Amino acid sequence: MIYVGLDVSLNSVAVCAVDETGKLVREGTTLADAPSIVQYLEPWAGQVQRVGLEGGPTSEWLTANLIELGLPAVSLEARQVKAALSAMPVKTDRNDARGIAQVVRTGWFKPVHVKSIGSQRARSWPRLASISSVPSLPQSKSSADFCVRSAHFAKTGQQFR
Repeated sequence: MIYVGLDVSLNSVAVCAVDETGKLVREGTTLADAPSIVQYLEPWAGQVQRVGLEGGPTSEWLTANLIELGLPAVSLEARQVKAALSAMPVKTDRNDARGIAQVVRTGWFKPVHVKSIGSQRARSWPRLASISSVPSLPQSKSSADFCVRSAHFAKTGQQFR
């Protein structure tokens, strides 16, 4: 069984994989998107017991995408992770990923609820529309859906049903 800790930055992710005894299996960095992480962990496909990452703005999307791609990802409560990692003498992304992997392995964490991708998009669309400088951007998700369907039907010549 493999336990994975991810320390997420904007462009990259520090990855640390440990076995059930806590022995280091693999450590490194990859791009900050779900397919890259899945590819990085491919040698242990089927053996990954849990993938943990600290809760935050970017980890919300990443957790949901990792789950969609079949990894058992869990977003960890940030204050608990901070408390667990505060004992480490040197704070680096690599060490944080290693600490998160150990926290996930031991089970000493509180998971954070992560909304589905659809819920995240529905929630962020009105905010995006309100700050956008594009005057024709729809102000609601239903308006956006209508615009997308209208454009599709206009392009393909199909009729609304």
